[in-house]
Amino acid sequence: MKTAEDVIGFKRYRREPWISDEVLNLADQRRTIKAKMSINPQDQDLKQKNTQLKKVINNKVEEFREEWFNKQFYEAEEANKKNDMRSLFQKVKTLKKGIKLNNK
Repeated sequence: MKTAEDVIGFKRYRREPWISDEVLNLADQRRTIKAKMSINPQDQDLKQKNTQLKKVINNKVEEFREEWFNKQFYEAEEANKKNDMRSLFQKVKTLKKGIKLNNK
């Protein structure tokens, strides 16, 4: 497995387009802390680091998500100004996928 990673490389899968490498690296750090917590559940220092990383990750995700949506909205507005309906509808389609609506 290590040889395959050295030769081919490791590509991370992003479920959402606004998640950056920085957030994925923070999530890896949190995953290692949680693994250490499973070995030593009474360690308060690990619990504190885990909650701090969770807050940082959530803040970064919200920041990057907002930035990504603003960029997409700006590109859609520019396409509308240029009367480029094809790219406008493509942007609307991608934006519609990114927004979860509650249909109740």
